[in-house]
Amino acid sequence: NNNKSHSSLTLFHDVIHEMWWGWKNVPDILLRCIYVQFFAFIGFYCMWIYLADFYGRYIYNGRPRAKEHTKDFNRYVRGISAANYAYVAMSVIEAIFSLLLIPLTKRFGIKPVWGGCLAIAGVSLSVTPVLIGSPVGIAIIVNSFIGFGLCVSFSLPWSIVTKYSLLYDQNRGGLWTTIFNSSECLAEIFVSLIAGNFVNIFEHSTAIIMIIGGFSLLVASLLVLRVKDDLSSFEYQQIHHGQNKHQTTDNL
Repeated sequence: NNNKSHSSLTLFHDVIHEMWWGWKNVPDILLRCIYVQFFAFIGFYCMWIYLADFYGRYIYNGRPRAKEHTKDFNRYVRGISAANYAYVAMSVIEAIFSLLLIPLTKRFGIKPVWGGCLAIAGVSLSVTPVLIGSPVGIAIIVNSFIGFGLCVSFSLPWSIVTKYSLLYDQNRGGLWTTIFNSSECLAEIFVSLIAGNFVNIFEHSTAIIMIIGGFSLLVASLLVLRVKDDLSSFEYQQIHHGQNKHQTTDNL
């Protein structure tokens, strides 16, 4: 048992040491992708956590603290249910647009498609407070455009991280993907710790969170401009192991 405990502690220490080393030595191209993903997922988590409450309060004019079975409470519950249709609409956009990613990135390149879709999602989320009192169908249509940002965020940056690992550092591929994934986790922690304070400051108004989330997505779309990548699309090209590393790095 003592040997098992010692082995577990050693393994834990090695993992933490490797992660710490990875964060201090993360390649520049991956670090720039991490910045984009961090700000993008701040926006997404603002939406995932607070959009349903926004629908209940401001689209259906309900009150979450009203007594059960009252009109105010029932309106809030209907708003929460309606928000599920907004999430479904985002998923539909995401699924359909995913079929177009390869031809679009071939035609325009990764950065224009990635940044453009994040900008569309940012505008869609940031104008959500304008929808207060609007018909629920209009709100769902407007918010469905967030699906464009979700689609590219779950594919394009991951293709860059994977490509880098395949080309230059296959032994640490798992480390770089773990570090990149942690950017999404850090965004979730950040929103969980900070967003609630803004809600309280603005008298339980989740509308301000929609604006903050949309602004964060717009920042992410601008940070895409700093990402360097030499692929015209996220399809992987054949890797020649004899290729000159320094020559290829110059293209990144």
